[in-house]
Amino acid sequence: MKKTAVVYFSKHGATAKYAGWIARETGADLFNGHDIRRKDLQDYEIIVFGGGIYGGGIQGIDFIRKGIRNVFRDKLILCFAVGISVQEEANRKQANSINFTKKMEDIPCWYLPGAYDPSAVKGLDKRLMAITRKMLENGGGSSAFGNTLKGYIDDGCDLVDQKYIRPICGAIIRAQRGEPVLGGNGSVPGPDDLEDQDAQEASSSSGGDQPEV
Repeated sequence: MKKTAVVYFSKHGATAKYAGWIARETGADLFNGHDIRRKDLQDYEIIVFGGGIYGGGIQGIDFIRKGIRNVFRDKLILCFAVGISVQEEANRKQANSINFTKKMEDIPCWYLPGAYDPSAVKGLDKRLMAITRKMLENGGGSSAFGNTLKGYIDDGCDLVDQKYIRPICGAIIRAQRGEPVLGGNGSVPGPDDLEDQDAQEASSSSGGDQPEV
């Protein structure tokens, strides 16, 4: 099995929770990105990176970007990004365009629903949320999800659920076996994705051929 590291940057705990679950399910080693250096990962063949989304940017993404042509050039990189607005396709496309530049455009990314506690947000993050709230009030975004997001900002939310890691964990396990990595196309795991994962797990446990993730 290929040696795997999960590296995360988390401000308020949602990304850390997902990272811990992913590491446990895949047998990977878990690292807080603030506590390691890129060269500490030289012995790993697969790097799974995760960060929260703030203003469209993925926290800590430079950890990967600045090493993609040297320390990480021969490694498989997979990413996951966590936020409360990732259910909206336009927001995922924006995050892709901001974070996955030309030298990173082939890196697959899974978007996972996050959490928001208004009382825990301060400084720049608080101002960014106020700007987002004002844009929504003025009609920004689709009306249905815009109203939902306003509720999240006003009242807080916790959308974090272990079920959302199943597609990315399936991809990691395939990669650890040397199989092609599929998925991570910038979408949020939905009912169909989770049903596909159920079918994969059932086939694997029965000894049958494993469907693509």
